[in-house]
Amino acid sequence: MPADLHAVSAARVGEDLERAVSETRKSGSNRLILDLDSDIRASATFADHVIAALGGADFLDELVLVHASPAFGFLASALQLRLQSVRVKAKQGAWLSSEPAPPAPAPTPSAAPPGDRAIARLSAKADAAEAHAQMLALGEAEACFVVFDASARPERGCINGIVEALEAMPKLEQITLVHDSPSIGFLASSLSLRAPRITVLTSSPRDAGIH
Repeated sequence: MPADLHAVSAARVGEDLERAVSETRKSGSNRLILDLDSDIRASATFADHVIAALGGADFLDELVLVHASPAFGFLASALQLRLQSVRVKAKQGAWLSSEPAPPAPAPTPSAAPPGDRAIARLSAKADAAEAHAQMLALGEAEACFVVFDASARPERGCINGIVEALEAMPKLEQITLVHDSPSIGFLASSLSLRAPRITVLTSSPRDAGIH
């Protein structure tokens, strides 16, 4: 295991990050690899923890975030804007070792909490107002699928409507954005950063079993 690899637990995020930075400084390494607990989410809160831990860490040239979720790729890009003197990368899966990392599970309906299969369907011309109305129509759902029309590219404005609706949906814990476009990942990252209490997943219609 590389000397600059440090595990970060979901239960002790701030403490583990500070320890990792301190030990890396003492080792003389200019690279910090963070092997993140699978329960850690790519959220604005986690990004703030990283920024706080790296305060004054002018010895670092490179930061690597290791996590199974592809959302950390987008988080790395966001951190790069705030840590301009440090190269920030994300590696999906586990750090290279003698044992291969198990593949990350695909976000399918089975990943959702048990309960009603709540689905908000957005039209090809959906905007923030439509997304807001469709979300509120789900009532007290704990998990839901937001299905974007397959004939149109998902619009960022819809995320604004979803975020606004969340204020009236305290029981909602998980949202799966459904579309075949690669851009759905960027929307998921944006939603995750703006709604840190929500677990945000992405899926294709086929994997979600939604047509």
